[in-house]
Amino acid sequence: KWPPAGVKWFDATPTSEVVATKEEGVSATENTTATSATIDNTPARVVQIIVKDADDARNLISIVWAQCLVVFAMLSVGLLWALIRGWELTLAGFAIAPIFAGVMAVQTRLVATCEVRNKRAREDVSKGYYESIVNVRGIRAMKLDGIYEAQFERAAKRALRTGVRGAFVEGCTYGVASGLIYFAEALLFYIGAVLIVNGRYSYLQMVEVLNLVVFTVTIGSQLMAFTEKIAKSTQATSDLNKLMNLPTSTDESKGSLKPTINGSIQFSDVTFTYPERPTAPVLKSVDLSIKAGEWVAIVGPSGSGKSTITALLQRLYEPSHGRITIDGIPLSDIQTSHLRDQVSVVSQTPNLFDASVEENIRYGSYGVTPVDVRSAAKKAMVHEFIMSLPMGYDTPLGENASLVSGGQAQRLQIARALARPSRVLILDECTSALDPENQALVMESIRAAASEGVDGGERRRTTVMVTHKIEVMQMCDRILVVQDGEIVEEGRFDELVRRKGVFATLASGGEWVGE
Repeated sequence: KWPPAGVKWFDATPTSEVVATKEEGVSATENTTATSATIDNTPARVVQIIVKDADDARNLISIVWAQCLVVFAMLSVGLLWALIRGWELTLAGFAIAPIFAGVMAVQTRLVATCEVRNKRAREDVSKGYYESIVNVRGIRAMKLDGIYEAQFERAAKRALRTGVRGAFVEGCTYGVASGLIYFAEALLFYIGAVLIVNGRYSYLQMVEVLNLVVFTVTIGSQLMAFTEKIAKSTQATSDLNKLMNLPTSTDESKGSLKPTINGSIQFSDVTFTYPERPTAPVLKSVDLSIKAGEWVAIVGPSGSGKSTITALLQRLYEPSHGRITIDGIPLSDIQTSHLRDQVSVVSQTPNLFDASVEENIRYGSYGVTPVDVRSAAKKAMVHEFIMSLPMGYDTPLGENASLVSGGQAQRLQIARALARPSRVLILDECTSALDPENQALVMESIRAAASEGVDGGERRRTTVMVTHKIEVMQMCDRILVVQDGEIVEEGRFDELVRRKGVFATLASGGEWVGE
């Protein structure tokens, strides 16, 4: 048995490690490049597929395939030897083989069905763990412990019931497989006795052939004991392949130009609907023009399409109709990575990572020095706070910036945007967590930084500001008013108030925040 076993351990096991590791890497890479419309998995399930399923898929090579290699090698040797020593009894053994094959097929199907249910149940339990840990602050603050505990208990009980059923099915099928072996031995012993009575075999010859045939049948039945691993590994490999085969050739991935960007933006008859709601347009025939270096506020009621405009400008989506250009070049022709190097974004929800303060400010920027990091932090009015931390700029922020407040996290995100040598700055409610005094100081710093130009040059940053705050609107060169997916008004703050149109109605109706 050692040659097949040697092949199993010295070939299949290392091969499985290489294949599984590559699949993990490819899955992680393709998952980040796949469009959001194609990924319908929860974060917990995606992580489990990449980590756990890759490990189970490795078993398909290192254990299942290797065991199949051993079994088929031993079957070939045993049956060939048995045919040479006594072909009649061996052919009788062949006659039993279809019964074993049929039972194994049924067993595999039953166990595979149970394994799929078990896997989905385990994923629900993992999802409960993940959501509880990620949202632990909110759960404790809003006293949602009981709800999450009940959800987790239901998922755990469902997983237990599914596991017990699967174990029962697997146990029954294993019992049937063992029973078939004893049935085959008894039947072959009877046929061997008949051959001895008829003078075809001697007793020693019958025992020798019988032992060889029973040996091969027993070896073959070992595959039936691996049906659970086969089903588990096959399902894991299937889920992993689905993730690996997510399309990466999307509209977002098109474009090859790397032009020098000044920041002049033009929307021409742009209409957009989200893929999930194709019959509900978010933007309708939008025409807007922003000059290079201009500071523009995009305002309007909640849900009017303001953030969608900034998402299109970042090429997170492609317009359903119309054209978007920057410096006269269609956005769809510009390489996405180059475009995003030239666009800094500060969102309403800070996107910070479990790393040090300096690393968070430098993320996504190449060639940014410690001096640049500190300069950006001072402009964002966060330098003094950083220096008050135990380790200064080397202080870790914790997962999801859990060790700093919302206002401090927003300032760190603003510092990251200012540290990047980008030509376009998008601010989406970036001061919502700041008090009025700090908001004014931070906005003045951002405006001063935008006016300074990039890398000490003369070209100012084009700044697009989505806001609900009147003080911020008053600081802008121009205001674009969006309502029901359309640009209905534009002009300076004072002009729009005197016009007594949509903007004045929203401002006087308490839609926005003023001090």
